[in-house]
Amino acid sequence: MTDSATAAIRAVFEAFVADLHDAVGRQALEAILTGERPLSDFDLDCEPEAFTEERLVRPLLDAADLRLGDPAEERAGPSATAPDFRIAKVDRAVVGEARAIGEIAAASDGVEESVGPFRDEEYGIATDGVVWRLHGAEARGDATRYPVVAAVDTRQALLAAAVGSGYLDEAALPSDVDATGAEADRDAVRDALEDVRLAASGSGDAAAALDALPRPRREPDWTATGFEAQFGRANLDRRLRRIPRERRERRRREVEGFYDRYVELLFGEGAEHSFETNLLASISPPDESTPESERRRFALALANRLLFVSVLEQRDVAGIERGFLAGRVGRYEASDPPRSLYESEIRPLFVDLLSTPKSERPPELRDADSRRDRVPCLNDGLFRSAVPNEAAYDVEDGILKRIVEGLGEEDAERGDSLTTDGTLDPSVIGAVFEKVINHLGAKPDVGLQKQELGAIYTPSDVTERVTERTVEPAIEAAVTGALLDRFDDADEREAVRNHLDRLGLGAILDRFSARKRLVLRRDERDESAEIAVPFDEPDAIEAALESVTELRVVDPACGSGHFLTTAMDRLHRAQVDLLAGLNDGDEPSAEARYEAKRELALTGVYGVDVHEAATEVARLRLWLKVIEDNGWKSSYARLPNVDANVAHGNALVGFPVTGGADRTEVRGDEVTEVRGDDIAEIEQRRLAYKFDADTEGDAREERRGSLTGNVRAELDERYVSRLSETVVDEGVESREEFRRLVDSIPGSEEVRPNVRHVKARPAGGGEFSAAQRSALEAAGFDVFRTGTTANLDVGERERALEMGSDEPRDRLVRDLGDVLDEDVVFAEVERRPLPCDLADIAGRPFHWIAEFPEAVTETDAGYALDFDVVLGNPPYGDLLTDGEKRLLTPMETGEGYEELRSGEIAGNFVERELDLLSADGFFGNVVTVGLLSSSERGAEHDLITDGFESAEVSSFARRPSQMFDRSGSRVEINPTILTGRPVGSGDGSAEGSETSSGAIRSSDFLRFTAESREATIRSHDLSPAGDLILRDRIGGDQRGDFDAFPKVGDETKRGILERLSEIPRTLGDWEVDDSPYRVRHRRSFNYWLVATRGGDDLNNMKEYRFPTEAARDFAYLAANSSLLYGYHMTYGNMQDFGKSRFRRFPVPARSELAPWRPLIRHYADLLEAGLAGHVESSGDIGYRGAKGVKEIVDEVEFLLGSIYRLDPRQIRYLQRYDSEFARHGPDGYEPVPDAVAESEGGDPTPAVGFGPETERGGDGTAPF
Repeated sequence: MTDSATAAIRAVFEAFVADLHDAVGRQALEAILTGERPLSDFDLDCEPEAFTEERLVRPLLDAADLRLGDPAEERAGPSATAPDFRIAKVDRAVVGEARAIGEIAAASDGVEESVGPFRDEEYGIATDGVVWRLHGAEARGDATRYPVVAAVDTRQALLAAAVGSGYLDEAALPSDVDATGAEADRDAVRDALEDVRLAASGSGDAAAALDALPRPRREPDWTATGFEAQFGRANLDRRLRRIPRERRERRRREVEGFYDRYVELLFGEGAEHSFETNLLASISPPDESTPESERRRFALALANRLLFVSVLEQRDVAGIERGFLAGRVGRYEASDPPRSLYESEIRPLFVDLLSTPKSERPPELRDADSRRDRVPCLNDGLFRSAVPNEAAYDVEDGILKRIVEGLGEEDAERGDSLTTDGTLDPSVIGAVFEKVINHLGAKPDVGLQKQELGAIYTPSDVTERVTERTVEPAIEAAVTGALLDRFDDADEREAVRNHLDRLGLGAILDRFSARKRLVLRRDERDESAEIAVPFDEPDAIEAALESVTELRVVDPACGSGHFLTTAMDRLHRAQVDLLAGLNDGDEPSAEARYEAKRELALTGVYGVDVHEAATEVARLRLWLKVIEDNGWKSSYARLPNVDANVAHGNALVGFPVTGGADRTEVRGDEVTEVRGDDIAEIEQRRLAYKFDADTEGDAREERRGSLTGNVRAELDERYVSRLSETVVDEGVESREEFRRLVDSIPGSEEVRPNVRHVKARPAGGGEFSAAQRSALEAAGFDVFRTGTTANLDVGERERALEMGSDEPRDRLVRDLGDVLDEDVVFAEVERRPLPCDLADIAGRPFHWIAEFPEAVTETDAGYALDFDVVLGNPPYGDLLTDGEKRLLTPMETGEGYEELRSGEIAGNFVERELDLLSADGFFGNVVTVGLLSSSERGAEHDLITDGFESAEVSSFARRPSQMFDRSGSRVEINPTILTGRPVGSGDGSAEGSETSSGAIRSSDFLRFTAESREATIRSHDLSPAGDLILRDRIGGDQRGDFDAFPKVGDETKRGILERLSEIPRTLGDWEVDDSPYRVRHRRSFNYWLVATRGGDDLNNMKEYRFPTEAARDFAYLAANSSLLYGYHMTYGNMQDFGKSRFRRFPVPARSELAPWRPLIRHYADLLEAGLAGHVESSGDIGYRGAKGVKEIVDEVEFLLGSIYRLDPRQIRYLQRYDSEFARHGPDGYEPVPDAVAESEGGDPTPAVGFGPETERGGDGTAPF
């Protein structure tokens, strides 16, 4: 902030007042500036809006150094106008709307049409020249709010300027304004404005801060200072970076406050609050043997139902008005019944009223004059039993009363209410549910183990990124397709498609909403060659709406449903725009919104999770989503049965079998016998249950029964029978264990080939005893000559027994049982997967073709799952159970795919999700960096390069800030967001053909701070990556066993990697077995790899030996360089740096280094001296920005850049790489030459005069 800027703003005020006075005269000037009336066209001989913008708005923007960018793009909303201006060179995209003085409300309305969902811009300046507001679009559930995040009212300054110029009398000014022209105490004004900003963000008292503003207001200097503090470019830029962090902090406070009170009331386990009792301790289960897991699930279900009813109360649903729950407590206390509050009022409310149609209620509840008759039937799925024998549970009165009070607004002021302001925000409740699921996972008896299972709450900015890359393009494809279907001529279709691609989704939906027809010309010279795009035709709008509503989204590891609700938000926003078009541009009614959202919930979103408690919460979140912002009335259709679309099961185990050449199809012969009538009946029952409001009673049980009965059992059996791969059991120790395997073999089948080979050992080790040997030989084993192992070919033995026994199978099993009884163990049992393995998986098998039959499409080859969008954040880590590993088949499309059966469960989910995705669908997932950077994950790398037509791979580092909130956990995660289109979608990127590796693009390893987080996640550079995979070298031989996928980033870094890929030799080629010339480096590093020429006293180091001193010194310089740091960030995980990666670092031929030897030795000596004293015995580096070291490293970059033939721009890039974090020099340090930092445009780095003939100076200093 500068005084010159403040003076410039004052000058604008004074000049505008003079212009306005000359145009309208004294009397009108006072009326307009005091706000008595707006500036109108009666005052001027020109448009008042244009006058205000040209004479006041744009001069103020110039004075505040707010440079205007390219003209704003056309908008087609109800106003059918483009934003008036766009601000350039600030951290976020900002547009602006200017109106005539007195029309600030219209300006704010214009901003709301120009920013937010389906837009590139999230911020907009609304002004009438007098009042300036910065609005920020903030999604809260279905609706977008546009809060004012900065504002200035310049009225007093304009009046003071008019008084100072003699146009008005001082009587026009308020008493606390001083218009003498004296300067304000600017520092005090700025400090006070900052206090107001902090208070408004939730960390103070805004009213008190306003009262503390300096008095009297010395105008216009006071306002000029305030305007600069709010809207000056540097200050606005800082504010735009700060807003997302402040929103996250405010949101975090809301969620954590609610959550802490919630878990304290439920389980007595809050961190900040403490109540006398809690729901878990107040539950009376059916009997004392009821496990805590069931008690907790009952407590969670009960609390969630009460929460849902409370949300309906706040929406004043007829029959469930405010005070509804409290009224039931009051009636209970007044009547003094013999049973508990739960048994008398709460359970009957759920079972007999809210989940039962009035016509089916008990007679005593059907009196038309009864208060209970007014209670509507919401949905029976919402209140069905969450635990076995739920009807036998009871709850103490005290805790139920306390929870109802906590949900009520009357206790909000006490500070211990579940609400903070008397309202329940469904989006906050959803985040609290996610934390509750994690909380349950920390309890050993609950059966969730969320942290252990690698499941992590996904922050909203991450779900937004994934949704923007999946759901939004799916919507755009749907509405574009609906329009293109209106054209028969191929040329017309192509012309329309190209124009719609340029418009983007936001502008397309705007045109539908405003019913604004678009006319294109194929040939500008021929006016008759027009193409009318029918955005205004009801049939076209209906078709677009139907296409959006028919989209299907699935999350196969949905947890508590965060991705599902985020996807539903996007889909419903598009529905609302299209419904507005059908309503002549007006907002659709609440009932129309509800009906559209209801259909989305029933046909558009699907979720699966292995944990039943998580699916219960996900269903509740979807019910909350359905009533969010549009409410619900009993005159509408009943709340949808969303429980049909959110199911409990193991998404990885079940039909379709993964691993086929075409992963999306289920072979017809696998399921023909069960896909027919039985599954068709299931589909019809599901549809009736979901859509027929009159279907009651046994509809759900019939549907569930058909799945839990013969159909599911038959699918289980058929699924296992399709798996023929050999698996090995280790350590079968008892007759019972082996009997379990054999009994699992279908009765008509022989033991062989189900069990193929058995290897036996003595249970206690050593040699077999005589008795053991006798039993083994009697059973057909061949005992190895050492007497320590024995082997049985099961097929050979079974054939031998068939010759002399009527029951060879029983005889074989009996003989093997006798062996086990002799204290022998079967160290290895080689077999195929068996039905008994199903008992060893988490959850139950989930057969997609039967569970969600409406999402299956019949093809020529069989059946294909047909989800338009597959997205989610699956678990991470080596989490597959032994049973799951046996039941997941290897893929058949490439070497190494068998790795998908173990190691990283996220890879199995990627494979499954590609199974589920339609051929032209959209994929979005959050995985770990290790899935791609680990050299052991070649299977997953092949899956991605083979399975995606195009993809974006965005990787985020865990330092200095983390993407996931892992408070309380020592585990730090580097996540990767993977989005793309499957093979066959025809969506090869511009960087390459449909089969080109350029269609898969990756980001750099992105570091961020709390302040830069949102901008980093939202926008970052990506470049083609498939040709730069690290194998034997960068881009090397695909036949090797080392495979690390690159994190590339922008074009400059890609250029560096391309240059390195051209070098055929690596450091490993130089390495020798024995030599005195050693380089040692730390085993892992974050910002600096500590490498030494020796360093025997250091721990945690890896060592390499080189044949010559020059080779050692070069390797030493490379290890400490920014070039190798960039290589590590490209191919590593930001921590481990093993020998395999260091050995693959490209180097020139040793003979090429001969001319450079003096300089290599010189810099190796300089660097070693600079590092002396900074390296700790642990191998850590003990400095940050120590003088001398970063300067040397940057000079080494010039040397290496010359050797590797990098251009000056690439060298400069490496010197600055991650320098905003911990790779920096002393304060104020800039890499030489300093003039480079000031350069703008062109090649910013001059060529350095640095060749191999250069020798070190006689004083030992650097040669430049």
